[in-house]
Amino acid sequence: MTARDWPGVEGLAVLLLAIGCGLAIALLASRRRRPGRPASSGLLRVAREDDERRILEKALETFQLGLTVTDLDRTILYTNPADAAMHGYTVKELLGRNARQLAPQEYAAAPPDPPGPARSWRREGINLRKDGTTFPVELVSDLVLGEDGEPIAIVTCCDDITERKRREEQIQHYAYYDPLTQFPNRRLFSDRLSVAIANAGRVGGMIAVIFLDLDHFKLINDTLGHSTGDHLLQMIASRLRRCVRDGDTVARAGGDEFTLLLPEIDREDGAVRVARKILESVCRPIEVDGHELFVTTSIGIALFPADGRDAETLMKNADAALYRSKELGRGTYQLCTPEMNARAAGRLDLENQLHQALARKEFVLHYQPQYEVKTGRVVGVEALLRWQTASGLQLPETFIPLAEETRLIQPIGEWALSSACEQLRRWQDSGCRPMRVAVNFSARQLQQPDLVSTIRGVLDQAGIAAENLELEITETAAMEHPDTTIGLLRELRALGVRIAIDDFGTGYSSLGYLQRFPVHVLKVDKSFIGGIPDDPGGAALVKAVIALAQSLQLGTVAEGVETEEQLEFLRNHRCDMIQGFLFSEAVPALEVERLLRLPSSHVVSRLRRAN
Repeated sequence: MTARDWPGVEGLAVLLLAIGCGLAIALLASRRRRPGRPASSGLLRVAREDDERRILEKALETFQLGLTVTDLDRTILYTNPADAAMHGYTVKELLGRNARQLAPQEYAAAPPDPPGPARSWRREGINLRKDGTTFPVELVSDLVLGEDGEPIAIVTCCDDITERKRREEQIQHYAYYDPLTQFPNRRLFSDRLSVAIANAGRVGGMIAVIFLDLDHFKLINDTLGHSTGDHLLQMIASRLRRCVRDGDTVARAGGDEFTLLLPEIDREDGAVRVARKILESVCRPIEVDGHELFVTTSIGIALFPADGRDAETLMKNADAALYRSKELGRGTYQLCTPEMNARAAGRLDLENQLHQALARKEFVLHYQPQYEVKTGRVVGVEALLRWQTASGLQLPETFIPLAEETRLIQPIGEWALSSACEQLRRWQDSGCRPMRVAVNFSARQLQQPDLVSTIRGVLDQAGIAAENLELEITETAAMEHPDTTIGLLRELRALGVRIAIDDFGTGYSSLGYLQRFPVHVLKVDKSFIGGIPDDPGGAALVKAVIALAQSLQLGTVAEGVETEEQLEFLRNHRCDMIQGFLFSEAVPALEVERLLRLPSSHVVSRLRRAN
């Protein structure tokens, strides 16, 4: 019989503890007699005590609830077979062992004394079997007092509560999870949403709440039965899980309704992209119980903080957007407001066009010459990406951030690198003076595992020397993962490629790291050039960057030079190279070839005037 077979486990524990206390007193009395034989006049009393002890031990052997008797140092004086079996030992193996050895180290360190003045105490813990495995236990202990009222032993009743814990965990699980899909239920979703709102509120972030249900699901239930409907929901749930990131939450709100929580999104089109993935995934044919079904879903989206700053408001607005999508014909998504729908649609249209731009050969490179201050010669050109769309030539700031987010920057960047190197080869073949071409690289491009081999392949394909290629990386990109960047730049420098730090002064680079970066050139950001010489702050920064580069034996390039006064200032402070509208804007390749064939006298004359 186990404790769970009794009407009340507490009653059994009380009974066992009472027997155990009597046994403890008998055991300790027996231990005190061992050093010498008892007096003949006490033989009858001793025999009676021994009989009582054996009766008590025999009684304890009938229970499957463990019981041990220890002295105050926790040495085991007695254990019943149930307790020994529970821990994987024999009774003989446990006798004389310290009870603390039956618990993992972190539990064994806990004091055995009761909390406060109580003689009895109850606690849950973890015990250790002989084979090293652990199991949860409930322990009820009682102090045994001697004739003088002082503690002399501890009796502990032990119950293996593994099954009880399993049932409790199961009950806890079903309090927060849907039994059909094993997804979080509405209660857990609401809790996670509240936490996400608090986190986003602290850092000024955005989160999305998506509500969806299956269109005409009731018809499937009514015609094919609830079992088929349940199987369909399980398969749809699996598809939904594959549409989101690991950190997102997909929950079943009830019936055919699901809710999604997308924390840490940058803008509303991030949520829209997920909604579109769901629409495409759900509408694919699905085989359920021998039936091929075609299902669509309607989706509503609400965003924090624009559509609500608390969980209740966000869920209400997402639900309202869901019903608006149903009113518009089902099988679509709606954001909370028409303005958001229009903005998201425009951005996604731009993203779709960007995906096709490479195949349509819509990208072009323009080149801005870089002039050497001392000689006036063109010593290099910076390749700048342009996108030729139906509405006109788009500058990088209108599409590069989107290319970064969608990871299209990698194929676009490889195209730009290859095109720039091939163009340099053509200029060399046409007899233009030797120079180098500078190509911009983003932080995401620097994370490509095969970047060095890709660049080596491009150089070999174009047939140009590595020293004719200069890679420009921004100060911010270089400092994103500085130790990794240093290793990569060293590989590129060993290849012979030149490295330039672009937009220098706009980031927060450490001088310690800057000394370790194997770079050749610092490019002074045009935001500093625009104010010189009248802006004292800008002038001081430009002078400091030039002086720093000189001390590190690096070259300097000033971007955005537009006036004779700026040119004079830069020459006086020994800037090495300049580029800007004062000499040339970024122009197509054919125009660069014309500039390369011009004598340097037109530049030299300006430099002399500036001096």
